[in-house]
Amino acid sequence: MIHKLNFFDMERKIGERFDYNGTTLEVVEQSIENKDIARVCKGCYLKDINVDCYEKHKITGECSCYLRIDRKEVIFKEIEK
Repeated sequence: MIHKLNFFDMERKIGERFDYNGTTLEVVEQSIENKDIARVCKGCYLKDINVDCYEKHKITGECSCYLRIDRKEVIFKEIEK
């Protein structure tokens, strides 16, 4: 029997804004030339505050182009209120 591997329950759309612990974040497409892994998370709010973002994907949604349905690399940017 073949099972479809489903890592996360949701994916946020590019441009979508949401609340994360009182902070408004926006899903922003990350343009990375040649998918330079050292730069993939640059500018991401979750990376900047040093959280284990893989534990937070059920809240934030997936960011990796390899796991997103739209195949886009994204980061989560803080939006000033």
